[in-house]
Amino acid sequence: MDGQLRALVVGGSVHWVDPIVGVLRRSGRRIEHQWAGTTEQLATALDRGRWDVVLSDYELDGREGLSSLELVRRADRDVPFILVADAIGEEEVAAAFRAGASDFVLTSRLDRLSTAVFRAIEERLARQRAAAELERSELSFRVLLD
Repeated sequence: MDGQLRALVVGGSVHWVDPIVGVLRRSGRRIEHQWAGTTEQLATALDRGRWDVVLSDYELDGREGLSSLELVRRADRDVPFILVADAIGEEEVAAAFRAGASDFVLTSRLDRLSTAVFRAIEERLARQRAAAELERSELSFRVLLD
């Protein structure tokens, strides 16, 4: 990562974005962000850009659930998705992890957000490096067999 973080902030209200982006800015990185408050805005943002992380409220378009996670996973299976919510139950958090969420942060514990974001991004990069290394190894093996 080059020092700039591209964050897509999903759901909540536009006022919800400032505290989240503020926490990330304190990390010392430049933050480029976009807010998507509706399903349509989320789909457009996913079509138009490549994101380092998606930070999502549990609710989108007034509906509780993980519709934002489903849209994100269809567009980019590997982008870190962090659920940020006031309070949701354990069942909902477990469902989010089963559906592919990278982490969960309570809005009352936003001090934890930067750590969660940068750990999720580093895990993604590690997976990409491992996949690239495996591909190189398989290619070398094929060349050796030929």
